[in-house]
Amino acid sequence: INVDGLADLNLIHEIGEIFEFHRLALEDTVSVSQRPKTESYGDFLFVVTRMPALIDSELTVEQVSFFLKDGVLVTFQERGGDCWDPVRERIRKSRGLLRQQGTDYLLYALLDAVIDSYFPILEHFGDKVEALNDRIMERATPGEIREMHSIRQELITLRRAIWPQRDMFSALTRG
Repeated sequence: INVDGLADLNLIHEIGEIFEFHRLALEDTVSVSQRPKTESYGDFLFVVTRMPALIDSELTVEQVSFFLKDGVLVTFQERGGDCWDPVRERIRKSRGLLRQQGTDYLLYALLDAVIDSYFPILEHFGDKVEALNDRIMERATPGEIREMHSIRQELITLRRAIWPQRDMFSALTRG
């Protein structure tokens, strides 16, 4: 089950009641400033990650929450649109292991797609920095210095999204 948007608190709480998700995990779901983490609540696993996107060449990073329970995976995203279309396509076409494995494998596939989504964004910023560096080497203008500062700020935002993921994935591999 994938829920796009976090505005309908009644829906989120209804889903939480149906699957008996802990209220603190549900609160963390709607509080979108959570660090990436993995928490076991006994009968379900709660995972929070950050999913990046380039929208009109601007970096956005949204929180995605996963609830993994025996035979069920529920995801909550801040907004619609994500990097999971290849996973959806594999499910539709019964390609790979997705139809043969459990929901834990689906969680793995979705997290893998999130991590893969970072690479084109990193490449995008690498290309921008390289082009700007070439222009600055010829002659720096105030506009180019502002642009370099803007790119630097976006890279800091991206680093803040990526860095805590290491701890979350370490906890997943230990658990």
